[in-house]
Amino acid sequence: MTKETENPVVSRHVAVFTEPPKRVPSVYGVDGPLLGNGDVGVVLSGEPEEQTLWIGKIDFWSKVLYIPLPPGAVTISIPALVDASYRQEQDLQHAEVRGRFEKETIHVTSRSWTPATNNAL
Repeated sequence: MTKETENPVVSRHVAVFTEPPKRVPSVYGVDGPLLGNGDVGVVLSGEPEEQTLWIGKIDFWSKVLYIPLPPGAVTISIPALVDASYRQEQDLQHAEVRGRFEKETIHVTSRSWTPATNNAL
């Protein structure tokens, strides 16, 4: 996205998460960084050493609970990050989540997004 297409209101809003979510997955609402395109939704969770991206689909629902269910997840495991610092930024302007995890000399960054035009992560 170039400076010419940035929205001055939206670009000021970045949600910052400094600790791992506690309600993912959840029946009532999650407290982790979100991604999505209206058909596929993703929520990030987990400690720095084991990040999980829960993938939901708008047409995959529980008939009992009447909520969308995650048909799958991707887990990224980096055991060296046990007790690392945690920071995730949900950037509304660029529709992405950027992570940064640090422990001593180990620095790991991540960038996740769901394209608006297809169901991918």
